[in-house]
Amino acid sequence: MRGSKQTPKTFSLPRTCILLIPVLLFFLGCEGADSGPASGTVTVSRPWIHETEFAQNPLLRADPAQIIILDVTPGEGDVQHFVPYEFTTSDSYRLCLSNDEEHITAVTLKDSLSTVIAHVDMNTPCMKFLAGSGYYNMTVVHDATTVIGETRPGFITLVNKNPPASDMAGERSMETANFPIDAQNHVG
Repeated sequence: MRGSKQTPKTFSLPRTCILLIPVLLFFLGCEGADSGPASGTVTVSRPWIHETEFAQNPLLRADPAQIIILDVTPGEGDVQHFVPYEFTTSDSYRLCLSNDEEHITAVTLKDSLSTVIAHVDMNTPCMKFLAGSGYYNMTVVHDATTVIGETRPGFITLVNKNPPASDMAGERSMETANFPIDAQNHVG
């Protein structure tokens, strides 16, 4: 008909399709990821995780056996990196500053209540500790003033079961058997 207005046709998805879009986006964004326990956490099965992956997926948790790759950047002052962990079993571990990581100055591991479980720095570069199953957060500090040129990778890993002293060749020299913390959880 001439002169009559036609209503433009609009496209609409059925309601079921709209409800499935967030689910599909979640699985597409987590390709290669394994769903964690009922808590809703996510882990990856490869032996390493880059720190940017934690920002991309807040449910992602590192396993203590995984190597964490950090972006060690030049700049001014200290830069903090945050790594969320999930320990699935109670075990003993060793945390050390590596001789190869001269820019990393301190590493602190806290439990879900923010209690310090382990801390290493230039004065105490290696220590053993016990950790129960649960969620932990690691803070890694690097001195950006010592990084010359471009961003470089830094590596952090926890060693399980306290390997023999002969395996410590590439780590800074001191190992402590315990970690002094006072009643207010201050490092002693």
